[in-house]
Amino acid sequence: MAKGKNHGSKRQTLHNKYKIQKKVREHHRKIRKVEKIKAKKGGLTLNAMKKKDPGIPSMWPFKEELLKEVDDYKDKVSKNKIEATLQLKRDREKRKKSQLSQAAQLMDLKRSATSRQNDFEMQEDEAPVRGVRHGGV
Repeated sequence: MAKGKNHGSKRQTLHNKYKIQKKVREHHRKIRKVEKIKAKKGGLTLNAMKKKDPGIPSMWPFKEELLKEVDDYKDKVSKNKIEATLQLKRDREKRKKSQLSQAAQLMDLKRSATSRQNDFEMQEDEAPVRGVRHGGV
């Protein structure tokens, strides 16, 4: 009788497994890098490599109005983007100012804590001690 082929186990050490994964990652990274270089040499940007909007057909009814709406939308988006960046800058400046004043806040906190501690100690000294019997046991 003919014997069948003994296929070896597909098990592999973790070292080999991770080594292969690393090689695959490096290969993909290299391919992406080459594509970027080709795009730059060809005068294309990465955005141009993406699929473009086919636009509006010339026979479309009310084409001018639709184009105007698209332009308005693009303007609105760009204004919102500019406003968002300005808002981020304002927030960063506020955070910087608050960090600078944080030292002053810590000093105020320290002062208030010491004053409350002193008040507590004064109240403790004035209050009679309960539960302690004077005299005999």
